[in-house]
Amino acid sequence: MVNPKGLRSLIFVLFVVGIGGIVTQTILLREMLTIFSGNEFSIGILVGSWIGWASVGAFTGGKTGGRAGMQAGTLAWSLLLFSVLFPGSIYLIRIVKIMIGIPPGMGVGIIEVICLSLLVLLPIGFAHGFLFATACSAYTRLTANHPSSIGKAHFYTMLGMIAGGTTLSYTIIPSYHSFQVAMGIVVLHGTACIFIFLFPGRSRARTAAVSALMLLATSVILLTGTGADRIRQETVRGQWHGKKVASSADTLYQNIVVTEGESRYTFFSDGLPLLTTPGRDTAFVEEFVHLPLLAHPSPQEILVLGSGAGGVIAELLKHPTIRRIDYIETDPILLRMVRNFATPATVMELTDNPVKLHYMDGMTFARKTRNTYDVILLGLPPPRTLQANRFFTREFFGVLKSILKQDGILALAVMDSPACSAGGLKGLNASMLRTLEMVFPYSFIVPGPFNLFMVSAGPDITRISPALIHERLTDRAIAATLINPDYLERRLQEGHRDRFLSSMKGMKTALNSDFVPGLLSPGLLYPNQPSSLFLTTWLNISRKTGTHTVVILIVALFLLFLILQRKYGTIGLSFAMATTVFSSITLQLLLLCAFQIFYGRLFSEIGILVTAFMAGITGGWAATSTPSRNNRRDLTSLKCLEIGIVILSVVVFLLFYCLGAVPKTESFSFRIIFIAFLLVLGFLTGMESPIANRIFLRQADRFRLNTDQTGKTAGFLCGVNLLGGWAGGILGGLFLVPTLGLVNVCLVVAILKLGSFLLLLTFPKK
Repeated sequence: MVNPKGLRSLIFVLFVVGIGGIVTQTILLREMLTIFSGNEFSIGILVGSWIGWASVGAFTGGKTGGRAGMQAGTLAWSLLLFSVLFPGSIYLIRIVKIMIGIPPGMGVGIIEVICLSLLVLLPIGFAHGFLFATACSAYTRLTANHPSSIGKAHFYTMLGMIAGGTTLSYTIIPSYHSFQVAMGIVVLHGTACIFIFLFPGRSRARTAAVSALMLLATSVILLTGTGADRIRQETVRGQWHGKKVASSADTLYQNIVVTEGESRYTFFSDGLPLLTTPGRDTAFVEEFVHLPLLAHPSPQEILVLGSGAGGVIAELLKHPTIRRIDYIETDPILLRMVRNFATPATVMELTDNPVKLHYMDGMTFARKTRNTYDVILLGLPPPRTLQANRFFTREFFGVLKSILKQDGILALAVMDSPACSAGGLKGLNASMLRTLEMVFPYSFIVPGPFNLFMVSAGPDITRISPALIHERLTDRAIAATLINPDYLERRLQEGHRDRFLSSMKGMKTALNSDFVPGLLSPGLLYPNQPSSLFLTTWLNISRKTGTHTVVILIVALFLLFLILQRKYGTIGLSFAMATTVFSSITLQLLLLCAFQIFYGRLFSEIGILVTAFMAGITGGWAATSTPSRNNRRDLTSLKCLEIGIVILSVVVFLLFYCLGAVPKTESFSFRIIFIAFLLVLGFLTGMESPIANRIFLRQADRFRLNTDQTGKTAGFLCGVNLLGGWAGGILGGLFLVPTLGLVNVCLVVAILKLGSFLLLLTFPKK
């Protein structure tokens, strides 16, 4: 007989498990994006790692957590273990770079991203999968194995995911830091653990419940007092070991840390240095500001996109002709922190009369402004992430060209080094030059440790000479530390430019656009050159690989499995499962990257996007939880799901292809499209796994496999999903999206799933 109180309590537990899962995954993704320097392509690796370890945990939980008489105790201890692992994982993520010898302020290579994601997410991912399977098993037994019980268990978990993800994105993240969120989850799970007393067999959970009460009391004390804040401060100090941390904050856009040393403050964004006050690199700031402005006969209206504080605006204010400086900074908290540690020069930069501060996305401002400018200084970080890359595309350069006055100048700087190979910084510079030349007919380049690109729609910029620059410097009475006649003669030598342009000739470079980010591959390649010769070679090869090559490889893979299908009857089914998880992770990554390109705030809204995908997966599981006894019907359903993924890939392909570029205006309804796509993608993926599992198990029954062999079959299926997820995360994140672009990746996924559908047509129907 069903215990009504116990059933209601278990429904609450399932709801809590859904909340805890999505909140934990989102917070850990944000934390790992910080230590991986905001690289969006690591998301695929991180999601693949989470799903992989959760699959292993779910398989283990299904084998052990569902044994009669063990549900209450196992479920209670699983809740407690997961609660403790959440804050522990945050702490581990923050100190793991120090543990492996990477100093604070230095980026993490791709090899480290792969290894660290496996290491850090193993315990928490496994624990969540185990907890989920145990809770579902307990619900099934409590409802006397009713045919709809599994579907209902998934449904209650899905409701928790939706509630947790929505609340997290729009309420919790803007107001609370990670450890406060973790303590809140501990309180929630501790409360759910106490509810287990209402289950049948509750005596077995008595010790766990007492432990839950103690953990609950401790968490409440930490939350109501300053304990969570102190823990956060200690972890930040550990994360930045060897540096004096003056302040830190998690904003909607990034993680900001301010360190103090030598009477200077350095501001780090996602672990990488962003600016220093007062400015440290005098040579860079003076060249970046004065050369473009002295190249213009009378600069009056100036637009600064990023990194204006810390010296750039101070140098701009030396020019007497300037009447207005529009300074665009996306994150208002960054400038608030700059003000908190202001120097006299910084105060002048942010309060002087010509300076107008605008807290908004630079792309949005440039598309909407009605002002026109004499000089635009693009001072954003190099395009090693999509958030930065969106400001260096052909389309955005076209927008900047439209708001430049006649003979107006756009200036930007790209690091360079003679020691770097063609695939690293030289490839980055060559692609940048090609993209700029597609928009601006005239250019003047100043090569050096950083290459200063100055481009214009008018020919006046080509008449720059050391004498002209020095004459205008003198006429405007500008006091510069380094710029003098000798310095100008050395830096503006025509031979330097000729050698630079000659080194760019013959290089195979990609044009950088919104949906085909050609700068990302060399941008990813450069920081990984010292760490891995194999990875450098791999990225060099992938950068030169076209879509047609990938399609040929897919066709060859299809033919191989078609031959193997004749000998191994179920290999087509394995291929379908692996490619579905692969395609799911790849398309999810693609949609997240597209959202970043469109809106530039993935860091703040990743919670709701991941929630949509995970809710779709849970909904798919629930929809197929009532088992079908007809193998032919299951096989037909599986084929329909394969075609469904093909159609979804083609629809996304057509959307990006027809748009051609980011729309000029933001639209909330357009943002809903991303959520809808992720929900449908998760739903199709969630439906396919149970159906494929049933077909596999019937095959095991057909050949009269014993229990151990059946267990091996289930383990094999789990391994197939893990392999597919990892392949999607690594190949999709490091190869497909950066090198082929978003539009072509949709096409590749559609062809891959079409191949798996054709392979299923040869699958034995009996």
